[in-house]
Amino acid sequence: MSEISSPETRDPVDPADPAPPTLAARLAERSRLRALRAERLARLRPPADPETAADPEIADPETARSEAGPDDEAETALHEFLRALTGEPPPSAPVVVEAAEVLSFQRPERPASSPAASDLERLPGVGPNLVWALEQAGIGCLADLAPLAPEELVRRLGPIGRLVPAAGWVDTARVDTAWTALPD
Repeated sequence: MSEISSPETRDPVDPADPAPPTLAARLAERSRLRALRAERLARLRPPADPETAADPEIADPETARSEAGPDDEAETALHEFLRALTGEPPPSAPVVVEAAEVLSFQRPERPASSPAASDLERLPGVGPNLVWALEQAGIGCLADLAPLAPEELVRRLGPIGRLVPAAGWVDTARVDTAWTALPD
């Protein structure tokens, strides 16, 4: 049979061990700490309005926070954070700021897409990164690629040239340029 401990065989509770705090004790401690924190915050920042200093209910941040709605609580928390961070009250700014007008010189220039620039993507296995690598190697379109030897393409592309099917790309470029060069 398995051993089941009976109340007589259990070790007695050591009277020196503190009892775990009850829920009421934990809530009382939390309230005490909140009051202490509110008191310290009140000492750190003097009230800006003399009328607020005279009224203890308004001077107490916990009371003001309990009367505030959910939006006010978030705004109050933000203001307290900014005040603690900078040591001064946050500037009063409108909540909604109109979008600033973007000046023409601030807009990023987009290159005009030409059919020659996009024809490199017709090569098998070529995506935007390989198109970029080809452009960096001085190859802007299939017409630039067609006269090259595969070894020259590998040399121009550098380390990435060993990973690409250079002979297949050159053949594709030659076929494509020969097809487009045919008279109508």
